[in-house]
Amino acid sequence: MDPNPYESPSADPLGTNTAVGGAVSPRVVSELTGTKPWVRFLAVLAFLGAGFTILAGLGVSAAMMKQMGPGALFIGVLYVLMGLIYIVPAIKLWKYGSAITQFQYSGSNDHLESALSAQRGFWKITGIMVIVGFVLVILFAVGMVIFGIRMASQDDFNIPLDGEVMEVPNFELE
Repeated sequence: MDPNPYESPSADPLGTNTAVGGAVSPRVVSELTGTKPWVRFLAVLAFLGAGFTILAGLGVSAAMMKQMGPGALFIGVLYVLMGLIYIVPAIKLWKYGSAITQFQYSGSNDHLESALSAQRGFWKITGIMVIVGFVLVILFAVGMVIFGIRMASQDDFNIPLDGEVMEVPNFELE
């Protein structure tokens, strides 16, 4: 049955309307909009995690400045940088949730493509962050092995291997 061209258009705020010609099925709309609450939830958690990481960096710097001096500032700056890096995937997730909302109300292929493009952007940045994280862990592990070998090769660093007990000077509390 052909649609009546003189019939007034109907708005479908629940997103069950499909694009012209039925290119997007109602199930696609339903499945994608079903992920939106979880996408928003994870985006909010990512923003909160980034914020707490930044606050922790500032707090660590302030609290440890007397004991460690400039070393505490380095640790604090490292935390702040990690928090700022975590904001990037949070923004990508938020944009993905917004694109899902647009698609939910329009049902058009353009908004579907926009949502999928935003999702791809999130997974791309997340994948890059995981690869960088693995590389940093490997570099840190190699560095620790090299540090351990250098420390063990020094003459004044002795590890008793025959089970003898090392003498520890007695410390008295005042």
